[in-house]
Amino acid sequence: VISVSFMVLCFGAVLNTEYQKLTDGWKMAVVYIPVILMVMLLVFAINRKIRKVREYESRVEAAKQGIINHANELTLERKIKTIKTRYGTIDDSKWVKEKKYYIKNLILDQFGNFEDEELDDFWSMLDKVTENYDKQPIDIHSIDSGYKYEMYISDLLIKQGWDSRVTQASGDQGVDVIATKNDKKVVIQCKKYNSPVGK
Repeated sequence: VISVSFMVLCFGAVLNTEYQKLTDGWKMAVVYIPVILMVMLLVFAINRKIRKVREYESRVEAAKQGIINHANELTLERKIKTIKTRYGTIDDSKWVKEKKYYIKNLILDQFGNFEDEELDDFWSMLDKVTENYDKQPIDIHSIDSGYKYEMYISDLLIKQGWDSRVTQASGDQGVDVIATKNDKKVVIQCKKYNSPVGK
């Protein structure tokens, strides 16, 4: 350590001696060139940081725009995957799974990783753009599953003033829709076929 310090002192002394021999123009160059280089490096680092921030903000906006663009499909998915139980409570566990699927496959896989704050914003945004899911009509021409058909029938009953719900997949002895109105209760089994059933 002592020898290194001694060498640094000697080198500094030589530089100082050589510096004294330089003309004023060269003295200024020796002083200002390192300063200019440091400023240039600082400007480069700041510009790089600004580019990264802008690129990140652009990815965030693209992900949010994707949610907006998929609002109708997401709303229908929330309607299908949010179940009103026989006790009148709401089971949204399937909707929670759908949100996880959407964030993983349509945000993270396409746009890369995000900070927790943005992920929380995406999660909330999925709920916000689908908040009127219970009013989302099901187009009969887009029905591609028995469950969607059951929901369509339940919606028709609700429009007629019935309190209606689609039952869960099992445990209701083949009943698909239960509706009540004015102390009357009806149970419905739904079948959707493209051709007549029986003869």
